[in-house]
Amino acid sequence: MKGERKQYPFTKRLRFRLEFAGLRALAWLVPLFSRRFVIGVGRALGWLTYYLAPSLRDISRQNLDVAFGDTKTAAEKRRIARQSLQNVGATLLSLLWTPKLTKIGYDDLVDVDPMACAAYASFTPVARA
Repeated sequence: MKGERKQYPFTKRLRFRLEFAGLRALAWLVPLFSRRFVIGVGRALGWLTYYLAPSLRDISRQNLDVAFGDTKTAAEKRRIARQSLQNVGATLLSLLWTPKLTKIGYDDLVDVDPMACAAYASFTPVARA
């Protein structure tokens, strides 16, 4: 019936609460460290994930088989899959670090190309019907 909430078993509700508590703890803890450290830990977690989660590793490799076919060797595909999971780990932890980001900190992390800004400022979008 519309409007009724789905009832989950106790164990699943407990798991949800523990996951939420863990995420809240990470959201509090991660900004206490430097960005470089957080990215390093995220990359290390991605590396561990590659080796400890065979299902994710297999999915990554299957996707790379579809994307590259025979143009990349198996070793290259393994390297790409591992680096991809490392980037995911670094990105996820970096997202938890962003509350520490201020205008001053943002200016230190981002380089803006003045020529690109000038080209963008003079860009006129064309409406299409």
